[in-house]
Amino acid sequence: MVARRLQQASKIPSVVFAVLLLISILGFIAVNHLVVRFHEQEKALGRRLYALAQAEQSAGRVDRAIPYLRAAISYSRDNPQYQLGLARALRDTGRTDEAESYLIRLWEKDPQDGPINLALGRLFARENDVARAIQYYHNAAYGVWAQNSADNGLGARFELVRYLLQRKAATDAQSELISMSSSLPDDPALQLQLGDLFFQAQDFQRALDEYEHVLRKQPSQLQAAVGAGKAAFQLHRYRLAEKYFSRAAANDEAKPLLEVVRVILDSDPDDPAISASERVRRIKKAFQHAGSRLDECREVSAVVADLRQRWGAVKSKVLRTTHFNDDLNAAEERIFLVLAVFIGIFSGLAVVCFRLAIDWSRIALLGPLPEAHSLRLIIAPVVVGLVVAILVIHIFPLVRGSGVNQTKAALYIYNGYIPLKTAIGKFITAALSIGAGHSLGPEDPSLQIGATLASALGRRLHLSRERLRLLAPVGAAAGLAAAFNAPISAVLFVIEEVIGRWSAGILGSVVLSAISSVVVVRWFLGSEPLFRIPSLALNRPAELVAYGLLGIVGGLAAVMFSRSIGFLRPRLRALPRWTQYFQPACAGLLIGLMGYFGAPQIMGAGYEYMDQAMHDQFTWQMLAALAVLKIIATTASFVTGTPGGMFAPALFTGAMIGGAIGGAERHFYPHLVTGSTATYALVGMGVLFAGFLRAPMTSVFMVLEVSGNYSIIVPVIVANTLAYFISRALQPLPIFDLLTRQDGLVLPSLEEEREQAVLRVEDAMQPAPSLILEADHSIGEAVRLLPDGAQKQDEHILVRMTPTGWNAITIAALRKLAGEGKTEMSLASNLSTRSLPSLFPDLPLDAALRFVQDAPLVPVVNRANFRQVEGVITREDVFRRYREEESE
Repeated sequence: MVARRLQQASKIPSVVFAVLLLISILGFIAVNHLVVRFHEQEKALGRRLYALAQAEQSAGRVDRAIPYLRAAISYSRDNPQYQLGLARALRDTGRTDEAESYLIRLWEKDPQDGPINLALGRLFARENDVARAIQYYHNAAYGVWAQNSADNGLGARFELVRYLLQRKAATDAQSELISMSSSLPDDPALQLQLGDLFFQAQDFQRALDEYEHVLRKQPSQLQAAVGAGKAAFQLHRYRLAEKYFSRAAANDEAKPLLEVVRVILDSDPDDPAISASERVRRIKKAFQHAGSRLDECREVSAVVADLRQRWGAVKSKVLRTTHFNDDLNAAEERIFLVLAVFIGIFSGLAVVCFRLAIDWSRIALLGPLPEAHSLRLIIAPVVVGLVVAILVIHIFPLVRGSGVNQTKAALYIYNGYIPLKTAIGKFITAALSIGAGHSLGPEDPSLQIGATLASALGRRLHLSRERLRLLAPVGAAAGLAAAFNAPISAVLFVIEEVIGRWSAGILGSVVLSAISSVVVVRWFLGSEPLFRIPSLALNRPAELVAYGLLGIVGGLAAVMFSRSIGFLRPRLRALPRWTQYFQPACAGLLIGLMGYFGAPQIMGAGYEYMDQAMHDQFTWQMLAALAVLKIIATTASFVTGTPGGMFAPALFTGAMIGGAIGGAERHFYPHLVTGSTATYALVGMGVLFAGFLRAPMTSVFMVLEVSGNYSIIVPVIVANTLAYFISRALQPLPIFDLLTRQDGLVLPSLEEEREQAVLRVEDAMQPAPSLILEADHSIGEAVRLLPDGAQKQDEHILVRMTPTGWNAITIAALRKLAGEGKTEMSLASNLSTRSLPSLFPDLPLDAALRFVQDAPLVPVVNRANFRQVEGVITREDVFRRYREEESE
């Protein structure tokens, strides 16, 4: 049996690796084709929505254009034209914070873009941020424009001067004008504008010089004559002023005292045409991008070659060795790590397809722009609810709910076995449900899909039962990381919630799979984060009070959320079987009515609305209402057995609660909130995650990973900790443990295991013995050192063999040796060659079990001094301490 398994292991590197690599390549090609086709359709939808937005803007309905622009961006997130258009619309409607967020992100991608810098300059000018306005106006003046770079750059400088003059910053305006005058083309019209601006800056001499320069070329220029007359008058050169005013009066006797006519430049032409130079620049940029992709491919080829070499080394080592079991374990260890990479790749490909399926379903069922009062919002979730119920009841009975509990059951009960049929069913039913608007998320199904693929691959490769069990959490981490685009949070959640313990072996595989899946997702869908995070900061320590309030409210909301699910789920499942066909449809009807009557935001995962909540797009009253409605909608979807996850609804609810508290604080206590309320929305996401899903570590790192800003770690920890302890106090059983018990499964409570006190060696050991013999003592000397009085003949006395070695001898054996006349012999020559192990006081008591099984007693030594004995421990001491723990 061992030889057969060893032979199978030797074939895996050469045969299976090639097959897995081929499948990966074919998967990349197929998924790439799907992604390209889908993105083409999305771009077409984006162009149509952008055209509708432009029509609304042309009609003066800027507010109505914003939803179309948002939808256009959701279908083409990398289109700067849409984002620039939305930023301008937001700026024109006074939503400067969100406009700034869009523009800054565009600027970070191309800091030399002229229109983007000009839009930023205008935005900061509107906000009276003079320094930043000057910076971006200058960038626009010297930036890259699609056409007429020189004219557009000059227009930006003229606009900057007018802004400075409007701000009464005459000195700055004068400096800018002096700089412009040295490089201004010899154009009378431009020189006339320059003269007017010098006059407004009260630099009358330079204004007069510019006017006279124009008059030397165009003596009959009326505006220049009037300007020269006024400038000369301000300089107290009255005869010269009379001269120029007379010239003006001679040119137009009806208006002898003409006023200066201000000329407004069109400094932001919006011409979609691309010049030849701009086209060349973009082609070069595309070639550079292609070159970077080729470099990445070369790196992947190098990694593949390295992996092939490693496989060969494993194979040769297995064939050369004579210790079959040890070599088989070593081969499986290496195979397991490489499999983790392939599991990540396959999970990433599956999640990409899953996300495309959800988006396609949403567009097909709800339309490209779901709006209130659309009958689609009612019909789609009801019909899909009926279809999904039939599929779940008759074809895919294991796809109900989120998938986290099924993955834990596979790990602890079914030895890692999850039918491949489960992944197929979860993919289809969850994509339909979420796309139709049921209030569920894609993360939990992605976790289960990844775990199922890992289980199927492990069974196909005939891995050992222990390895097969561990493949489920490896695949779960890959699926969750791909769905979240956040590998650290995925790894922490799987370790914290699914596995429940830290192990170097499993941790390495989980990390490898998570990173591999994220790389695949980012390869196809880009590295854009789920949310556009604005600038975040804790501006005032007093705000911690508000974050504490957020933690309390979030904890109470989490309790309400979990209790409503725990109360309704078993009661609906106890209803007659025929009602299960209609339960998801009824939930869809309830959700559809909510969306129809004004809250379409609660339908589906709702990531785009979380994004809007972070940019102050809703009033605090609306945010609070959305949080309550989301809890109701998610509860209805989940308890009726609709496939889908609870991660996204928890994040949505938290974002709405956080935004509501931040908005209310800004409304009632505006002096406390000096920045955006986005920080409250982001912290709120972590609060619900900690309180509802009861994963405190994951909740903290998820917020930090999504935001990329560690300056908010204090409010995150404060709020999450409060929410976690409130939820734990009012709802002792975590949501996943509650669901498993309702399903009739008895799985270990990972929260209880995490918080259970760990027994250590020092809790069970006896005090250090008063007598410790040395190995060089003679038998006679050892007997004399024995204490007086009655003694147990079978009692063991410790013997220090070396500075770090120990042995033991019974009193009876010692006296027997003395009776045999061996009093002059040393103890070392009469003791067993097998030495005793030693332990440390702080080691877990579980670790002592394997040492005390075959040893009469084990010394417990000090870590700083191995010769110092802190105590001794026996097998009876260990069992006694465990019995005491059970009785407590």
